Amino acid sequence: MFDAASTPTSRRPHRRRLAAAAALVTAAVILGACSPAAPGTPGTSPSPTFTPIPPGDASGIPSIAPTTAPSSAPSSSPAAVLPGLLLEVTTEGGFINPAASIGALPALVVDTDGRIYTPGMAADGSSPLIPLVDVRDTGPAGAAAILAAMKTAGIDKEGAGGGVAADTGSTVFTAMIDGNAVVNRVSGGGIGPGGPGRPGASAAPGASAAPGAAAMALLARLTDPAETWGAASAPVATAFVPTAYRLYLAPAAVPSTAPGSASGEVTWPLSGDPATFGSPAAADFGVTGLRTGIVIGADATTLAKALAKAPSGTPITSSSRETVFQAWIRPLFPDELAG
Repeated sequence: MFDAASTPTSRRPHRRRLAAAAALVTAAVILGACSPAAPGTPGTSPSPTFTPIPPGDASGIPSIAPTTAPSSAPSSSPAAVLPGLLLEVTTEGGFINPAASIGALPALVVDTDGRIYTPGMAADGSSPLIPLVDVRDTGPAGAAAILAAMKTAGIDKEGAGGGVAADTGSTVFTAMIDGNAVVNRVSGGGIGPGGPGRPGASAAPGASAAPGAAAMALLARLTDPAETWGAASAPVATAFVPTAYRLYLAPAAVPSTAPGSASGEVTWPLSGDPATFGSPAAADFGVTGLRTGIVIGADATTLAKALAKAPSGTPITSSSRETVFQAWIRPLFPDELAG
């Protein structure tokens, strides 16, 4: 408790002066409250909030105007910050149709908030047009444990080689370390195109047995639903609900013989012509006329609702129902929206 009696006399104002000052302040407040605001006096400005525009080719997608908060009072908590990428695992190479990689989900995504994203599976075993994604939340403590495991596995440093194995393909580990992307490729049990004991092969960082063993063991842990990452129990997987999608469209190789003849078709649910959606894809994956763009905000909700029950390969028709398109859709992860 503060003791006024212990305060030195030189630091205590006279009681009469203190009372007079208080009276003046009170009067000023009352007058200010009763007087009308002077013309042109600006009010309290609402703080703007912005919807982040995701990275990638968003040509053809209208920009999102900033919105203002409805309350003039300053927020007591800071705006939510989207997490960044901690680790992404993908595959590349191998003898597969290049078109099979259009819109393909990563094998694994770990964000800096400790959420682990993996491809999901429909209850009936079907393959939906919009791929399903499961998410397990390990929290900040889990993220720290995963980062430590990444360093133990050695994928925080780039290994030698790093080519793509044309025959067997490669598992690509992209780790974000201190803001820098560190990429390692594991192919045929090792980093690089050669595999163990062959030209171009190199030992995976952190591997004590076969090349790449530590990296692949880490991937197994990250995809194991029973792994707790230091918590009392393993996090429960839930369905990830995307707020944005990367959409690819191309004229169908074999268009309908008549308007509306395609089986199980879905009418283009967004405004504009699907033939001019987005912009030409930088890599066409061997698909003529492939275009791509980002669908976000209200359009993302509309797209997801329209295609929620559509199986993979469902044709999309223009509003005039004269043209049929093939579509590939990939949900975007929070770290992809943080740019």
